[in-house]
Amino acid sequence: MIKNILNLGDAALYCDFGSDVNQEINSNVIKYFYHIKKLNLKGITNLTPSYNKLIISYDLNIHSFLSLKKKIENIEIKENNKLEKNIHHKIFSTHLINQTLILLIQVIQ
Repeated sequence: MIKNILNLGDAALYCDFGSDVNQEINSNVIKYFYHIKKLNLKGITNLTPSYNKLIISYDLNIHSFLSLKKKIENIEIKENNKLEKNIHHKIFSTHLINQTLILLIQVIQ
């Protein structure tokens, strides 16, 4: 799922899920986002998902890039159909809200 984990500045890394932007890749990003959030790892200060990447900010007093990279690489995401449906519903709902806002802005202008 994660193709590469790279350093991002001195206190963050990003998980690269590929260069494509599609539902499967985005679903994987969201799965890792929720899974890491649920793990509540000490020293993780922020998680920022995008369509095909996940940025993880961390406390340098607790983690180094290599120690956190190893933890992320060892995460196993198990399939959960109920969770999958919930994630896809959240993604679809967010997309629908964004499209509605775009239409409203166009009407107002």
